[in-house]
Amino acid sequence: MPLSSLASSVATETVNEVLRRASAVMVRDLAAVQLINTVSEELRARFDADRGNEHSDFEGYHPLI
Repeated sequence: MPLSSLASSVATETVNEVLRRASAVMVRDLAAVQLINTVSEELRARFDADRGNEHSDFEGYHPLI
């Protein structure tokens, strides 16, 4: 199933409906670019410090097969 992409102006109920049906949804333009950049700058040191493990279970490093 493809990922649904919704505008940030849609009603919360619509987003919830898509989440219930598809388990994921992308909401476009939900946060301002400046806010995203600010948060990224504030967390950069933590992101960089966490680079020791380049793979995770989510990425398929430990497949369930």
